[in-house]
Amino acid sequence: MNAAFADYLIPFPALDEISWPQFLHHHGVDLSMSWALSRAGRVAAFALLTPRPLQRTRVALVGAVPDERGCGAAAKLLDVALTRANARRDQWVELEVFAQNGRATKLCWSRGFKPVCALYGYAASVNSEACREYADVSVSKSDAVGWLEDLDAHDAGELPWLTSGPAIAARHEVQAWRYGRAQLIFETVAGCDVSVLSLIDRDSDQQSAAHLLGALRAHYPQKALSAPPLQRKDGTAQAFEMAGWARRPYYQWLLRFPMCG
Repeated sequence: MNAAFADYLIPFPALDEISWPQFLHHHGVDLSMSWALSRAGRVAAFALLTPRPLQRTRVALVGAVPDERGCGAAAKLLDVALTRANARRDQWVELEVFAQNGRATKLCWSRGFKPVCALYGYAASVNSEACREYADVSVSKSDAVGWLEDLDAHDAGELPWLTSGPAIAARHEVQAWRYGRAQLIFETVAGCDVSVLSLIDRDSDQQSAAHLLGALRAHYPQKALSAPPLQRKDGTAQAFEMAGWARRPYYQWLLRFPMCG
């Protein structure tokens, strides 16, 4: 894992015997569904898979050590994922891939994955003048997770995995706010910056989500705010832009391979 992602497009934290199982838990990886290819007794490439409700599978990661790239190992792993998903009668296989990762996007297009939508990331700098008052909209972590799980059960395919209930449940120190039909979940990173983990608005106008982002800025005027590239272009990305956050240059595609039969 560390060798495969040491030179990744964006910095990828090195994993050890403690952080490796935490990583798997956070991504909901089922090792019994995942596998690796070996060459001369060493791992050459691997695929980590996450089962999702309603007969869906997420490819959490596909990686190859540097000297195995270009040998077809990643393509073979993706083909096996599709074959096994078809045998399980899954509705689809999904994954996220950075648009700027040319090798990976080319592989996904060649296998027939289709874009669902773009996923953007955002940032907001320190704003000491943000002083608008907002009412307390806090909810418990268990309540927030249940809200997300209910949404995922009724609107299958709407939530990228890392914004969904199981992924949030795997986090330790999170806060959750709800306003109208929108919910915001965030954490403080190393006691300094604030990171948005999940923002969902069930209303298409995204006004309630924008309100929550304004509340976050007002509550933490001395902290830099960020959100990873998981904000759907056809969803809460609109709220971030209404709230005046800056879009980050790197973004992802949410891709899906619908199974036949």
